[in-house]
Amino acid sequence: MCPLVIALLVGLCVIHQDFWWWGSTRMVLGFIPIGLAWHAFLSVAASIVWYLATLFCWPRVLTLDPTAGMGQAQTDSQVVPEPRKE
Repeated sequence: MCPLVIALLVGLCVIHQDFWWWGSTRMVLGFIPIGLAWHAFLSVAASIVWYLATLFCWPRVLTLDPTAGMGQAQTDSQVVPEPRKE
């Protein structure tokens, strides 16, 4: 999934260069210039890609342990299993 998120990020960088709308006087909804509407769409798309990046590509090691001190990351070796209830 992470390579897909990276591809989406690269795609957003490419389509951000909206040279095809530079000379257009077209309006969206009758009052929004097409270039501004495009950048509004791009902002929403970028926030969705960022959410996917944090969901699928964020390193698990950087997840903070709420019981640890500030700034201390919890690693897999520090995880203490809960005692079994029998």
